[in-house]
Amino acid sequence: MTYLIYIAISRYVNNFINGNILFKELMKINVNSPFALIQKLDSDEFLYLDGEIKLLDNINQIKTPPSQNFNKARSKYTSLTMVPFHQAYEKGYRVHRSDDKIISLNIKSSNYCSFVEVLDSFQWTEFSLQDLNFEISNIEYKNLIQKIIGQEIANGEGCNFVIPRNIRGKIEDVDIHQVLTIFASLVKQDYGTYWKFIFYTGDRYFIGSTPERHLEIIDDEVRMNPVSGTLFKKEYFKNKALFKRDLISFLNDSKEINELFMVLEEELKMMCKIQKKGGMVIGPILKEMSKLIHTEYLLNGIYDKDNLSILDILRESLFATTVTGSPLENAFNIIHKYEQSPRKYYGSSVVLIGTNSEGKQTLDSPILIRTLDIKKSGYVFLGVGSTLVKDSDSQKELEETFVKSEALLNSLYQNNEVKIPRVLSNCMNDDDIHLNLQKRNQELSKFWFFQQHNSLINQIFSDKKVVIVNNEDDFCYMLAHLLNKMGFNVRIISYRAFSVDIDTDVYIIGPGPGNPNDSHSYKMSHITSIISQIQDKKFLAICLGHQLLCKLKGFNCRKLSTPMQGEKKLVHYFGKQYLLGFYNTFIPRYQKLEEYKNSLQFSLDENCNIIALRGNNFTSMQFHPESILSEYGYDILRQELIRIL
Repeated sequence: MTYLIYIAISRYVNNFINGNILFKELMKINVNSPFALIQKLDSDEFLYLDGEIKLLDNINQIKTPPSQNFNKARSKYTSLTMVPFHQAYEKGYRVHRSDDKIISLNIKSSNYCSFVEVLDSFQWTEFSLQDLNFEISNIEYKNLIQKIIGQEIANGEGCNFVIPRNIRGKIEDVDIHQVLTIFASLVKQDYGTYWKFIFYTGDRYFIGSTPERHLEIIDDEVRMNPVSGTLFKKEYFKNKALFKRDLISFLNDSKEINELFMVLEEELKMMCKIQKKGGMVIGPILKEMSKLIHTEYLLNGIYDKDNLSILDILRESLFATTVTGSPLENAFNIIHKYEQSPRKYYGSSVVLIGTNSEGKQTLDSPILIRTLDIKKSGYVFLGVGSTLVKDSDSQKELEETFVKSEALLNSLYQNNEVKIPRVLSNCMNDDDIHLNLQKRNQELSKFWFFQQHNSLINQIFSDKKVVIVNNEDDFCYMLAHLLNKMGFNVRIISYRAFSVDIDTDVYIIGPGPGNPNDSHSYKMSHITSIISQIQDKKFLAICLGHQLLCKLKGFNCRKLSTPMQGEKKLVHYFGKQYLLGFYNTFIPRYQKLEEYKNSLQFSLDENCNIIALRGNNFTSMQFHPESILSEYGYDILRQELIRIL
């Protein structure tokens, strides 16, 4: 039976005719046809979209507008697309495949609609909901967390991973009335999210309240918002003093701080792949929602539109480290290893593409978390996860899955009471809050906040070439960004495709995940072979490259009792003290070898671990000079390249 919603269109801004036009007429929407309603950033308007559904196989099939739309009368929308998580195969990542397709709405019409009148138009309907259950128990999830920390992070496979719990259930005799009731309930009770939306595809309903903008392209700029770190809201937060106490404690929690730094680094890697003239990092910023408070950064850069289409950028950014882990490629290996079934659309992206009033292409893509997937048969699917790092507490991570799913579950159970109102605004004029936020940035690399915009950077290497060997860690793209600012002509090549005949002035053996002592690893033996081939040439070796170089020279590489994954450490570097960023579980250990008595210089820590190594033609470093955690990483990298060149 066709169900008609009457929506009053409130306001439409038409820049072309220089004025605001108010429409007050009713329009009929046949919701048996595909449509979407989107509320962005708690706006007092919804964007309504309708059109024709297309099922696609590849990202490059998504409909986009011409690169220059000369009809500049108003902003237009071209397509709204749900991308399944398994599209990661397009980047060569291991991933469990499902039958889910890319679902794309080729948009025929769009309108902005009043928040109040949209909600008032919904027909509130009761429905029967069968019990929702997690696929794995609380004990099983806690054991899984401990296993990943103990067997993967502790063995150098990465610094953080996200493994979700899936919730399944069923709505009896589901219809559009019931689904709109769920959506209205969600909109009324949840706040502070990036998008709240409902997308009806003709045989499936997606209802989401996603907190994170993963990727936005607007006015030829790219923006990303890595979100991590979670403070659960409590009843006693109504007391300002108690809330301030807990908030400052949260802002100074080293686990929460490092967790946000890790996801910031991973999205900086993505930005370095797609930006042209550099960018900047803004934050940290506090984001409050109905059940929790997150911390986030804003990344902003100018993308290389001469060489990259908006779909190239979308593909390159898949998927957010906040729902996968880092380094990204190996995070997919871990996800494939530990998750027993496909993620469907959880952890991927919903993508709105169009043009702005100036005819420039736009893209707006939140991550697909806190999203209900409801089939017409009534089956409900919801994925929810937490970020696992070396010092994660399994009980707290378990509790996080409940808190993150609470708003959606309340909308299903029609529990519409917002128990805890907004509390963050009570403290935003408090100097202590701003001081504690800014303390996080004081010992970070200023390059990523300011210096890359400095047109006066001395490009002393403008006639030099560098080849970076990519060992499955996109930190190499951050390295490339720094080197480009020094004037280098940079080429990145996989260790699998390396050839010593490549024309270059200097090599960089990059970082990467894995155990350098694994004698059965093709990767470790192959990278060691590369280092052997270039030992007489000019090169740098970083992190994994440093470990394998030291092993080649006869030093042992030991496993740390506590991994240094995403940590700042004050170390002596050839006579000077620096705060440097480390992402390692293994480290070479110094011992006296007479053959190197006069040819090598060592930088050691208090435990005789080799932090850095110098020869006449090379430097190797256990730390990451490109990391945002290395306060003077740019300067160290520059001085070492001057020394060997």
